[in-house]
Amino acid sequence: MARTRPTPRAARAALVGALACALLAVTGVVTGVSAAFLVVAALVCASSGVVVRARLRARPVREARAWRWFARALLALAVAFGGEAAVLVLAPGVRWAGVVETLGTVVASAFLYLGVQFWNRYRGVEWDWDPGERLLGLAGLLGGTALLMYGTYRTVGAAAVPTWRVTVLVLGAAAPAVLALSLASVLVLARLARDWRAWTLLALVATLGVLGTVRYLEVLAKGAVRPTATVAVVTVWAVVAATSAVASLAPVVRNVQTAPSPRASSIGSLAIVVAGAGLVVLDAVAPSGRRSVAVAAALSTLLGSVRLLRVVADLADLTSARREARTDGLTGVANRLAFMEHLEATRGRPRGVGVLLVDLDEFKGVNDGLGHVVGDELMRAVADRVTVETAGAALLARLGGDEFALLVDDPDQALRVAHVVLEAIRAPFVVAGRTVRIDASVGVASTGLGSASSARLLHDADTAMYVAKRSGGGIQVYDARTAAHTARRLDLLSDLRTVLAGHAPPAEVGELVVHLQPQVACGDDRVVGVEALVRWAHPRHGLLRPAEFLPLAEEHRLMARLTAVVLRQAAAAAQGVAADGWDLPVAVNLSASCVTDDDLPGEVAAALAGSGLRADRLVLEVTESAIMRDPDAAVSALVRLTEQGVRVSIDDYGTGHSSLSYLARLPAVELKLDASFVSRLLRDERTETIVAATIDLAHRLGIRVTAEGVEDHATAERLCDLACDATQGFVHSGALPVDALRAWLGARAPVAVGEGA
Repeated sequence: MARTRPTPRAARAALVGALACALLAVTGVVTGVSAAFLVVAALVCASSGVVVRARLRARPVREARAWRWFARALLALAVAFGGEAAVLVLAPGVRWAGVVETLGTVVASAFLYLGVQFWNRYRGVEWDWDPGERLLGLAGLLGGTALLMYGTYRTVGAAAVPTWRVTVLVLGAAAPAVLALSLASVLVLARLARDWRAWTLLALVATLGVLGTVRYLEVLAKGAVRPTATVAVVTVWAVVAATSAVASLAPVVRNVQTAPSPRASSIGSLAIVVAGAGLVVLDAVAPSGRRSVAVAAALSTLLGSVRLLRVVADLADLTSARREARTDGLTGVANRLAFMEHLEATRGRPRGVGVLLVDLDEFKGVNDGLGHVVGDELMRAVADRVTVETAGAALLARLGGDEFALLVDDPDQALRVAHVVLEAIRAPFVVAGRTVRIDASVGVASTGLGSASSARLLHDADTAMYVAKRSGGGIQVYDARTAAHTARRLDLLSDLRTVLAGHAPPAEVGELVVHLQPQVACGDDRVVGVEALVRWAHPRHGLLRPAEFLPLAEEHRLMARLTAVVLRQAAAAAQGVAADGWDLPVAVNLSASCVTDDDLPGEVAAALAGSGLRADRLVLEVTESAIMRDPDAAVSALVRLTEQGVRVSIDDYGTGHSSLSYLARLPAVELKLDASFVSRLLRDERTETIVAATIDLAHRLGIRVTAEGVEDHATAERLCDLACDATQGFVHSGALPVDALRAWLGARAPVAVGEGA
């Protein structure tokens, strides 16, 4: 909160106010109290005008609402003092002349009370007006009035002083006292301790309370008030007015907003209820002689009780809202907010805590295949089962989607709890009459492994969970090896972004290069094509194979840009080889995310145009699993690509869950047998039968068959016997740089080059 300093205009106003107050004091002594009332009425009215001018258009608008009530209080004072002066001049002998001033004081105190409450609300997060504050103020005023009246009647006797006179005097003393107490509490609750305006106003109001009490005691003791006491009261009110005017001209105090305290309202309301009820009982045991005391005390108790009930209801609503805000609406377990609060509260324990991050594998397939209703029911079933299995050992929370987190009190038990959770999730679920099986990936981190902050602990568990997911599921504990692996991945990801953006020279981040692996026809040993395989020549990590950076590109949506680079390099390499007389088709792999990418046809056209390669010399390889993610969209996209003249090959055939109906619809000219079938061909008769049937089926559909991963001549010969069209693998050559491929092709001359796919 910044400390405020009066502006030059405020300083001038303060000087004028001080001179006016001095004039008021001299006037009161020399000419009498009535003239003093006239002077102060004029001063207060002028001060009210200053406040109105300074704050009715103030910014922020919220604070202006408080100052409006300050201005109204000053106007009420001006009217009261003007009326008091008129009464003193027109009817100087009237004993109730002070009633006008006293009532004006009560009204002004009430307006100041409302202004202070708006001031408090402006400083708080919730600045809307709370009607309960009026009840609390009125209850406090009635309680104070009842207490002073009881003391009066018990001291001087009920018949000695008229009820109306006691009531007026008591109100004049009680109103500033209640205002002072309210301002003192607001000063603490709204953090106004560094705001000079609050302290000044508190001191002046407290002085008014003291002076009002002195005047009240003088009337009781002597039956009249000394003129000097009246001048003192009027002078203080004048200072309040002048100070309000100066404060309205001062800069706005900026401070950290604070939430209102229900505890403070509860304590205040309870204190009023107890005091009021106690006074009612006391008046019954030791009667004051006037029913007005019991009535005022009972009303104070009633209003305080109503306020207390409102506070209790608000607290109940707040508790319910707090609970709902920290509960996951779908599963009923804790949500991310509640989890982070518990983690922050417990991670500093001497033995530390453990954190488990759980991601449900294949949950998207359940949602897509069985519907979101079944998916939601499965999510609830998972939460219920894990809660039961880990009861007393961990707090379960759903962070969002299909991701859960568990907070384990004992970090030494974190791994054991992880195994319990994984077994619970892997057990079959019966949802909507269906038996559903899912798996999960679990990451484990704990404070004992060096994770200091809550955010870092959750990040480490998340990192371990992703390592587990990339490994096919299961449990991964975050340790030094995981940290090193993560650091390497982050380093590669940063460099990959830079490489694809072209913002740095190769000496800093390396470059992507295409190697080509030849495909050889069965029977006559003709080279019928090449497959482009991307490599990353990294300056620090050496030559990286695709498995080390393609998952990063896929995970962070960089695959489209990477594919564009490979398309251009592959097309340029094939055209360069063609210039040497080797007219070979070049195959480029497409990831699942690229197949339906709207920008892919444009990238293909750009690669062909930039290299001069014929469209029929470019083959796009698509895995059957990529096709089956969205078969209709994939088939439609591949048809559009073939309209450009390029050809399509189905890669890794046999490893996915393809449908023969889509195989018939695909515009494919080639089918590539996966290496997993080829490697078992000579050892397993069933595999040989499947390979033979696949080759026969493809030929009946007019599709060529190329076998991948051929490592030895015996396997190559057996594939030829089964009528396979071409083979690819280390039996012929691995993937070679473009210049090395040219040398390899030259060494095979004069063998003719076939037409290819």
